[in-house]
Amino acid sequence: MITQSGSVNVRVTKRTHLQLAALAKENGLPMQTILDRAVEAYRRQSFLEALNAGDAEGALAIAASFGEQAA
Repeated sequence: MITQSGSVNVRVTKRTHLQLAALAKENGLPMQTILDRAVEAYRRQSFLEALNAGDAEGALAIAASFGEQAA
């Protein structure tokens, strides 16, 4: 479901929701910011793992899927 603000609802487990809430409280940030940062960290990790595995094509596909250009 897309809201008027441009955000969408995502279903997560109760455990994940509790972890998000705890991280948000500890860091004084909204849960959305914590989730955004986690997804970005995962994307970067996937990119680096593809590069380290010698899968330059896969790394380029990951970068391209997020509108980035490889260096």
